[in-house]
Amino acid sequence: MASFALQRPTGTAPNAAGPSIDGARGLLLRALTRLRRPWLDREIARDSEGPTGPSLALRRAQLVSRRERTRLAGRLERVLADAPPPETLGGAVRIDAGAVEVARPVLTELVLHLRSSEAVGARGVVLGWRLLTDPGSPVYVPPGEFADPDRLWHRSFAVLLALRPHAAEVTTQ
Repeated sequence: MASFALQRPTGTAPNAAGPSIDGARGLLLRALTRLRRPWLDREIARDSEGPTGPSLALRRAQLVSRRERTRLAGRLERVLADAPPPETLGGAVRIDAGAVEVARPVLTELVLHLRSSEAVGARGVVLGWRLLTDPGSPVYVPPGEFADPDRLWHRSFAVLLALRPHAAEVTTQ
């Protein structure tokens, strides 16, 4: 079986499509990566040292791309503005304004880091999306429960730390 060279020369930025693989193999790899996205994101979030492969490398490149970073930063800005995106939030889900206010400095730093030209870690991007899409996230008011406003600050800070790329990731970005 042929192997793919997914290493990008040092100093080059990943594009929105990720590592360059031409032809039918590239199309197949992108399709498989798209289908396996939830599993790949779980692996990246776990930061496991398990097996890596072309799909995982492609997914990491997609996550740290300018496009993905801009999308995540925009969604975080909507949370900060207390204007939930209508396509993902129904009438039953509300943003916890108190928790957002407590976490505002960290959330703002997340947005600034995502919009900067500095390299970011793929794990941080995955955790940032989970902060916004997980129904049990501290961003949202739990129905009928007391919400700890500090929980969002702590989770946001963990995302900010995860955005700082590992030494191994910096060499491939």
